Amino acid sequence: METVDQYLSAVLEKLKSDGNVAIIYAGNPNDAGTVQFKSHNPRHWKSYRSVAEDIQNALKLLGFRNLFLLEESMLLPARLKNLKIDFAWLNTAGVQGVDSSCHCAALLESLGIGYVGHTPANVALMDNKHLFKIHLLSQGVRTAPYMVWRPEDDVRSNLNSTLDRFIQELKEDEQFEDSTKFVVKPVCGRASNHIFIADSIEEARELSRRVFTETGNTVLIEPFLSGKEFCISVMGGRSGVRDNERGWEFKQDSYACCFGQFERRLEDPNGIFTSMDIRPIGRDTIKVLSESSESAVLGNINTIARTIFRNLGIYSVIRIDLRMNKSGHLYVLEANPKPDLRAPSDEATSLVSMGLGQLGISYEQMILNQIINTLAHFHLYRKSIAYRLLTLDRSTCSLAVGKN
Repeated sequence: METVDQYLSAVLEKLKSDGNVAIIYAGNPNDAGTVQFKSHNPRHWKSYRSVAEDIQNALKLLGFRNLFLLEESMLLPARLKNLKIDFAWLNTAGVQGVDSSCHCAALLESLGIGYVGHTPANVALMDNKHLFKIHLLSQGVRTAPYMVWRPEDDVRSNLNSTLDRFIQELKEDEQFEDSTKFVVKPVCGRASNHIFIADSIEEARELSRRVFTETGNTVLIEPFLSGKEFCISVMGGRSGVRDNERGWEFKQDSYACCFGQFERRLEDPNGIFTSMDIRPIGRDTIKVLSESSESAVLGNINTIARTIFRNLGIYSVIRIDLRMNKSGHLYVLEANPKPDLRAPSDEATSLVSMGLGQLGISYEQMILNQIINTLAHFHLYRKSIAYRLLTLDRSTCSLAVGKN
C-alpha cells in the first residue's frame, strides 16, 4: 500500500466528494422509537445534538458534501444501511444501559463502519473512573487514593467495613494523614454532576447512599485534594493542510499534541469545579498556564498527558483533569473520552476550543485533524476499512446535506 501521506491525500478527497458521513448524537430514551424497552442509564444523559451540529457545520466548511445528522437509537443500524453511510463521527455518550458511552462505537465496529472516536474498550475504560484508576496505577501514574462504595457495604459491621479500612490507610500515608474531607462521586458521569464534598466519615456514607440512589451505580470516595486544579487537552499529533497548487501537505510533530493547559478557577478553593450545566465554561473560569513562571507544572502535566495518551494507543481527542494535594503533587482525577467540542461563540465555548489559539489553528482545522489522525490509524491498523474508503464511487448518486 502507498505511504500514509499518499493514502491521506487520496482518501480525504474521496471522502469529501463521494463519502456519506454521519455525525451521530444521543437519542432520548424517553422518546418513542428510540429504545425497545426503557431501562436505566447510570451515566447522566445528554443528547449533544448542538455540538453535533457544530461538527457538521465545520465539515461542510471543509468541503465534505454528503453529511447526515443522525441520532443513536434502535433505528440507527437501519438508517446507516439505508443511507449507505461510509464513515461517522461519534458525538454521543449513549442512550441508556451500563457502559453506554461505548455502545455506538461497538455497533459501528460490528457493522464495519469507520468512525472518529475512541475504541469501545478505551472509551469504556476512561468513562469508568474505578477501572481507569486501576489502569493509571498499573502504569505508575499518580491518582488519588480511593475506595469503591457499594450498597452491600452498609450491611457489614462498621469496624470491618471497607470505608473504615480506607480511612486507616489514609492515616498511614503522609500525603493524606490529615485528610478530614472526602469527595464522593459516581463511577461514571459527566459535567461534575452528582459530585459532593463530605466533611466527615459519616457524611461520606450518607452521600454515597445518595449518589447510588441517583445513579444506580457504584460510588467512588477519595480524599479531598486541597491544591490547585488543572486540565489539559490531547489529540493526535498529525495535521494537514491543502494548498490549491501543491495539494495536501501533512506533518507529525509528535504522537500526542498537548494544548489547553489551564488552571481551573474555582468559585471556592475548598470546593470542586462547578458543573458546566450550572456555570458555563468561559475565560473567567480558567487561567492559562505560563511557560515562563509555571514551566515545571506545565511540563509535568504534559508528561502525564502524553503517557496516558500513548499507553492507551489513543488517536482521538481527550481531556485530562488533575489536581494537586497540599504538598503540590499532581494527581489525575479522570480522562474525559468525550470532551465538549462545541465551536467557540460569543455565548459559549469549551475548554478544547479555548486551547486552539495556543496551536494557532481554527476550530475547523481541529475537526480536520481528528479525521486525519483517524484515517492514519486506519491505514496502519484497519487496512480493510482504509481500502474501502479509498475505493468509494458515488458518481451516480445524488448529493444530500444535513438530512435526518
